[in-house]
Amino acid sequence: MPTFGKAMSFLKSLRALDSDMPMAQAHCLLIIAQHEGLSVKELADRAGIGMASASRYISLFSKPSAPGRKGLGLVEAREDPLERRKKIVRLTPKGQTVVKQIMENL
Repeated sequence: MPTFGKAMSFLKSLRALDSDMPMAQAHCLLIIAQHEGLSVKELADRAGIGMASASRYISLFSKPSAPGRKGLGLVEAREDPLERRKKIVRLTPKGQTVVKQIMENL
């Protein structure tokens, strides 16, 4: 069972990524890590959030697409080759490293 120290370390790791990261957003990052290759809809369903929130979180976790836009570079969303309207979400190599470090703190 994790100790309070480990829990605090976990939260500190998340705050290092984004000091204002809501828990729902952190929850989504861990869902993406656990279920790589899921769709935006599947992420929304698993997290119990709306599609707009899931898309917003993915955007925040992704690379910046414009100057001045915030992006962490932890995930990528690509078009599903079998269903073009569907986006498949995966961790980037940076995202895999970050999640691995977070999990090691537990």
